[in-house]
Amino acid sequence: MATYIHAIPYMFYALVALIIVPLFIFGVIPKLGAMKSAYKRVEETGQVYSKESQKWNKNGNEEVDKEAKIVDFLFPILTMIIVQLTVGDMFIAIIAAILAAGIIYIPRKKMRTNQFCDLWVQGFADSVSALVIIVAALWMRQASADINLPNYVMSVVEPFVNANIYPMVAFVVVAMLGFITGSNWGIPAVCAPIIIPLGAACGANLLIVIAAIVCGGTFCSHACFYSDATVITSSSCGIENMEHVYSQLPYTMIAAGIASILFLIAGFIF
Repeated sequence: MATYIHAIPYMFYALVALIIVPLFIFGVIPKLGAMKSAYKRVEETGQVYSKESQKWNKNGNEEVDKEAKIVDFLFPILTMIIVQLTVGDMFIAIIAAILAAGIIYIPRKKMRTNQFCDLWVQGFADSVSALVIIVAALWMRQASADINLPNYVMSVVEPFVNANIYPMVAFVVVAMLGFITGSNWGIPAVCAPIIIPLGAACGANLLIVIAAIVCGGTFCSHACFYSDATVITSSSCGIENMEHVYSQLPYTMIAAGIASILFLIAGFIF
């Protein structure tokens, strides 16, 4: 854990991606690609969701509850966090959060008991498509492991690396493997035992190498259309999965490009 904490200052992709968010909000970074088209659609038609995403938002045109309060959001979320930290089981924490929502919604007549139960069941049903994609991604990850894809890629890259460019190469390789397999957790775990000893052998700064591995997995979770983070994000927001991917891809590529340059500079400086 101490090593991981010391590697945080070198996690350039994560830091750049974090900085891009407020820069986009304040208009410093312009709207690009699918994101620009989405904003244009809202301005011209008032339709927040596209035709492709409308099927996930059948109730999207209902009048907004004018009496909604921030506690309606915070109480279930805080309940989930506290239960997770207490029992260490995310499934139990999610169930607790749903029950907490019922406790503050039903007595205040935000919704009826039968409506609450129907929405609970509907929530599970809406998660099926996301689960199917994630299961398919797990199959692909296992297939990649069975054919030793990470080992093969590293053996191809190994003759061309030195201490200075190694962190950048490590980031690019993990990011590419993660993007191909959709395994933003599995690929870093598989690659770390290969990449770190190789970095030590060529004299690279291992803190930067570790940061590069973690950042490669983070890029995958942002960019790959069937990574668990992307699928769950699009599903929870009621957006067609590929629409979400196309809207965020230009910004993830900007962050990846800047991060690659920073890893290269850090490799020479540190």
